[in-house]
Amino acid sequence: MNYIVLIYDTLRRDYVGCNGMRPVQTPNWDRFAEGAWNFSRCYTGSYPSLPHRCDCATGRFVYPFYGWRDLPDDEVNLCAKLTEAGYRTHTLSDGGMWAHNGPGRGFQTNTVVPTGYEPNAQEIAATPLPCRPEKSRNPEAMRKMWALRSKLLATGDESAWAQARLMTAASDWVAEQARSTQPFFLWIESWRIHETWIDPPPYVELYDPGYQGEKVALPSYSPTIDYLSPEELNHIRAMYAAAVTFSDKWFGHLLDTLERCGLLGNTLVLLSADHGYSLGDHGRTGKHGVANPPQDPWPLYEECAHVPLLVHVPGQKQAHRCNELVQHADILPTLLDFASVNPGPTATGVSWRPLLEGRPLHTRDIAVTCSGLHVYPQMGNTRVTITSKDHSLILPTPTRESELYNLALDPGQTLNLFPRHRAIASDLHAEFLSLIRRLGVDEEKARSWEGVLDRRAGPVAS
Repeated sequence: MNYIVLIYDTLRRDYVGCNGMRPVQTPNWDRFAEGAWNFSRCYTGSYPSLPHRCDCATGRFVYPFYGWRDLPDDEVNLCAKLTEAGYRTHTLSDGGMWAHNGPGRGFQTNTVVPTGYEPNAQEIAATPLPCRPEKSRNPEAMRKMWALRSKLLATGDESAWAQARLMTAASDWVAEQARSTQPFFLWIESWRIHETWIDPPPYVELYDPGYQGEKVALPSYSPTIDYLSPEELNHIRAMYAAAVTFSDKWFGHLLDTLERCGLLGNTLVLLSADHGYSLGDHGRTGKHGVANPPQDPWPLYEECAHVPLLVHVPGQKQAHRCNELVQHADILPTLLDFASVNPGPTATGVSWRPLLEGRPLHTRDIAVTCSGLHVYPQMGNTRVTITSKDHSLILPTPTRESELYNLALDPGQTLNLFPRHRAIASDLHAEFLSLIRRLGVDEEKARSWEGVLDRRAGPVAS
């Protein structure tokens, strides 16, 4: 069996058409889903991008031990395991994080697909910003990407854009492997749909035709949307949807190649994302509290923590849905289970093989999403979110009360039930403490999270 894992950066679950939640055009992901398992309860664990990749590579949740850092040399590594087992292993990226930050260590080859049209310093300096600088998280980064956009538009060729070049490279690579008898493992890292959004204008026109205002293509990570007009916020959503649809279009190129080469009959293909992004949801833009001046740690609501996961197993012809809670630390145990490779004692994820073969399996009672777990109250840039079958509990900070939502009745998380249903919150909190201890968290850190539900929040820092 071969393996292809494709991770999109910043792809929200509700923007994938086959999930039936928004009118976003994703015909190729939808076509793929017709012969795949759709995991409706997939939650990111360690947050955001780089910690997430470490979960994927190691098969264990790294948030109890570290946050944003390169993968340590002594960690178990998925790609190294499969390389040692005789697989032809390769990773493709249009951003380089996977290859350069440790999770890609162990692959036989790594390729970062260049754009080929990098603007020079003079071109960047001459490019006007598409919006006022105070609306952007990083105006100069946005200016550089907007200059790149101008060069790409000048080519008149969609195949010059990052998503197209990445999927073309992936298609060429798998077509070459189809002629070999050696099994392969391909990991594809698509930095898109991450901001800055610079996709071809016709795709943006699909979602906000005729817009003439400022284009906030790299919004502030802001706990308020007061800095945007309603029209600007709507256009942000349109630019994001355009990035989704354009990425889907070029995934279709890879899917066509897999079908043409007959690889869907002997290849497990997994498509997912590291996290989502707030597009005005809960009055925020962005994904965490990295800002100047510093912000309170952000609550990780569904739009950031709940991500898509589609898995095709070899020969699958029909769509299936799974409602078990799954997380990305499960990828290593799953792939190594199918490959008959021992994951080793450090892996704490759960193999989905029984589910993918149609057998019953209970994966876990809760899913935890957070950046590196600090000693309370030394918070990171996100709060801890605990998700169960029906509820979501967001643990407090010294200045913010706990939040509890019934996801079955209130999927948009609009009504905080914590004051009225503390017993449910207490049960989820107890499960969290039990879990982090089983994962091996430092006992001082674990004890610091005891009793936090009973601590009274103080005044909000100005």
